[in-house]
Amino acid sequence: MFKTIGKDLVKAFNTGVSYFLPAVVIGGVFLAFALATGEAGSDGMKITNSFMQNINTIGSAGMAMMILMLAGYIAYSLAGKPALAPGMIIGYIANNPAGDNNVSTGFLGAMIMGILVGYVCKWIKSWKVGPTIKSIMPVLIIPIISALICALAYLYILVGPLGALMKALTEMLSGMQGGQRNPAWNCNRIDDSI
Repeated sequence: MFKTIGKDLVKAFNTGVSYFLPAVVIGGVFLAFALATGEAGSDGMKITNSFMQNINTIGSAGMAMMILMLAGYIAYSLAGKPALAPGMIIGYIANNPAGDNNVSTGFLGAMIMGILVGYVCKWIKSWKVGPTIKSIMPVLIIPIISALICALAYLYILVGPLGALMKALTEMLSGMQGGQRNPAWNCNRIDDSI
């Protein structure tokens, strides 16, 4: 069982990355072109050319789409077409401030929620229903119920712990910026080697 889940997750992550990577490339290239023509100021690069502002808009759209595409295609890999839209919707929610504390869980939240949406959709697909309902399951029942379950689970249960984890990861990575090291960490390493 765990071998199958592991294989499913690896396949899902690979699918998610392969579909979201073009959005990253498009967004990055267009943003780079737009910013290369900008003027440096105290607030960063300012794009003054109207054509390049439009190029910047294209790049920003690509970058904004990447996280929700990741979640959507992870869910799609696990449960097929009925999971795609709910995965993207929950990925959008994960990437934008939500919940009581207005927390954004970004990339990590989108990956976890993509998995959750995929497995919830898989579970709903296994329900035994009559032939009339069966025809509307993939386009109506599965997307609506899975989006509702996963969005509420995220907003009321998962946003707090995932937000705290993202904050801890961000602080840890920003502490490593520029080759800076935690002096206490260095002292502990020296003491351990003696």
